Amino acid sequence: MQVINGGTALDWAYAKGNFQFTYTIRLRDTGNHGFLLPQHDIVPSGEEMFAVAKSLAGFILERPGGP
Repeated sequence: MQVINGGTALDWAYAKGNFQFTYTIRLRDTGNHGFLLPQHDIVPSGEEMFAVAKSLAGFILERPGGP
């Protein structure tokens, strides 16, 4: 019988997929609203995520041997 351990796709990507970096990006909610953010948090959350994506892409592109 095969034993399946708990984990995430990120765990697999790092351990078995030979990805050099793996990331989990978390949104601004601290557990009060879950996936249903109040309307006033939607645009700021999107702006924050766009800044994260730009920063992360720049980091990856600057690495030696990048894409």
